[in-house]
Order: sequence, then C-alpha cells, then structure tokens
Amino acid sequence: MQTLTRDRPSLPILIVGDRGELRDRLEVVRCGGNLFLEQAIAPEQVISTVLQLLIVADTESETKVMIVDDDRDWLRTVPMQLNPWGLKVTTLAEPQQFWTVLQAVMPDVLVLDVNMPQIDGFELCQVVRSDPSWRRLPILFLSVLSDRQTQYRAFRVGADDYLCKPVMGVDLANRILTRLQRLKRMCDLEICLHALCTSCG
Repeated sequence: MQTLTRDRPSLPILIVGDRGELRDRLEVVRCGGNLFLEQAIAPEQVISTVLQLLIVADTESETKVMIVDDDRDWLRTVPMQLNPWGLKVTTLAEPQQFWTVLQAVMPDVLVLDVNMPQIDGFELCQVVRSDPSWRRLPILFLSVLSDRQTQYRAFRVGADDYLCKPVMGVDLANRILTRLQRLKRMCDLEICLHALCTSCG
C-alpha cells in the first residue's frame, strides 16, 4: 500500500478488515489508506467498487483558478507564477463582472482580494456561498490586511484560507493545491461510500 500511495498519491485506497481497533486504523492511515471498513463484504463487490474508484481517479480535468483583485499589475504577473504547477489562471480586475466570469470559467478554486472598489471580497464570497451549486468551491482570500479581525471575518463569510500580501507564487500555489487535494479526497470518499452502499444493496 505504501508503494501504491507513493506512485499514485491521488488514488483513493479502500481497506476492508475484520478488526477495527485504533491501532488497525492508525496502520491504515499511516500507510496511506483513505477508507477503512470493519464490515467485510463479498470479494466481487470489493473489486467492483475499486474498479469504479480507479475510473473516477483517472478522469482528471484541467485545474482552473479564478483570481479577483483590483491590482492590475499583480494580475499580469500571477498567471506566470502559477503556470509551473499546471494551474490555468483567469484574472478579473472588475468585481462587477464577477458572476458572469465565474459561470463562464467554472473555476476549481477562487482567490479573492479583500478591499476592492464598489464590491469587496467579503461580499463576493457571500454571493458564492449563497448558491448551493458553488458550496464546495475552495475560496482563498489574499490581502495586505493582516489583522485577526479581518481574517476572522473572511472565515465567517465562508473562506477556506487566508494569505497576506506580498505572497510568493510558490506559497500561493501550495495553498491552492492543498485545498484541491482536500476537496478531491473528500469527494473520493463520498464516491467510495456511495458505491459501497449501492453494491451492498
């Protein structure tokens, strides 16, 4: 399992065992397992579930990042900073066009500045979170404001992360990729559970 985790880090791993003690669960987690089930099921059902997970895991789409910031100079440079990590960046300097661009781009991650003219990042975040179809979209705030009150407010309106400017491209890329990895793992587990429920009838 450790070899599989090393070679295919995004591949969800399901473990079915007849023991569910803490030490057993720790061993699975430490070896890279994603899901541990105590109740054994028929071998053919396990194989069917694993095959479904393999198909889903191998179907990867381009990672799209949408960044909204009124700093046009920074917006011109950030795509080049994130491209080495395979991130396709769409930038927007005019918040008034936010919803139209959001629906057109369908981003995997959204990065918002806090202070912008007419519509600030907090309001945009609330708009996104008010739509059920975007409830899982990872949202990162990026701002020169480093005070705790501003950061707390960002998380209250639905932010997943908060970074202070100036920020290096590598740091922003790492935060984005971490959020994507967590979201993908959560989705993989839900798919796995759904497949198991279906196979167990």
